Amino acid sequence: MRKWIFIVLILCVLALAGCSSGSRLVFNDEDIRIRAVALQVREDFTEYNIEVRNEGKIELRNLHFYLSFPVITSNGTSDNPFRLEGKTELNRPVILRPGEQTVYTFIAPIKKVFGDSELLDFNQPSIDLNGTFLYKKKEIPFGMGMGWGVVEDSDKWSSS
Repeated sequence: MRKWIFIVLILCVLALAGCSSGSRLVFNDEDIRIRAVALQVREDFTEYNIEVRNEGKIELRNLHFYLSFPVITSNGTSDNPFRLEGKTELNRPVILRPGEQTVYTFIAPIKKVFGDSELLDFNQPSIDLNGTFLYKKKEIPFGMGMGWGVVEDSDKWSSS
């Protein structure tokens, strides 16, 4: 009888171990949602308010969010090495737990810095979000970037 109880106990432990390994949390950048919540064009600057939401099951850490205006070339556009870093009301480092969101604010002094320049695409900025997530007690870096049509997509969710 004791032998059978021992065998059943071992089978239960193995079954539970098998269930826990199949439910591992996996990072997926599609779980990060980005959308514009406000765009204000003023005489001296343009202000962008962009929400970042963590819809995944993994905590996002050390988040940095950047916005830049692509350089217009004869073949389209190219990356601009000069970028703005968004500010948020969260303390540094910025951490988003599952289900949380924050709003980043970018203030771009377009007229003051660039004048009436036609060299930059102000209607189609590029955005970059980078940070880390914890995997097996190690901080794993991630980054996602995209061209972002503020004029066309300001009320739609976007992801990488």
